[in-house]
Amino acid sequence: MPVVATSFASDVELFMGPLYTLREVCTKICWSIAHVFQKLTGVAQGVEPLPDRFLVDAPSEGADKLAGLASKIEGGNYSVYICYIVAALVVFLVLAVVMV
Repeated sequence: MPVVATSFASDVELFMGPLYTLREVCTKICWSIAHVFQKLTGVAQGVEPLPDRFLVDAPSEGADKLAGLASKIEGGNYSVYICYIVAALVVFLVLAVVMV
């Protein structure tokens, strides 16, 4: 079997080579565009976690607190837990009858 001097990525390198060359030339000529783009991505990286902090973390913490409260109320006694479920079902039944 003959030894092959190229790798499996040589075709990709041949195809993408002109694009990388064009990028290097444009970056040298238009360094200000690259600088502005870098600033823009830096701002985006700083702003990105803000929605997660308010839209995901806050409800998650609220659900954790509610779960902790429910486990304290239940206290391992399933009969109390079943009574809460039955009471909630009765409330929903009354609401359904009143709305009809």
